[in-house]
Amino acid sequence: MTVEGELYEKLEGGDVRCYACGHRCLVRPGRRGICQVRFNREGKLYVPWGYVAALQLDPSRRNPSSMFCPAPTY
Repeated sequence: MTVEGELYEKLEGGDVRCYACGHRCLVRPGRRGICQVRFNREGKLYVPWGYVAALQLDPSRRNPSSMFCPAPTY
């Protein structure tokens, strides 16, 4: 589940420079970047695609104090 990335620059010798984060990794053919996620295959940087990055569950009530002290009605 990988696709060719967009945030990289092709260099001579099949190396690529990754610009996806602040490390700006020089990734040689057959090697991975410092993140251990992006890798160089035949002079192209490949990145994961189709994975869930994060999940979050929010409570139904954001302000629990509203149950104890409702707004006054005039």
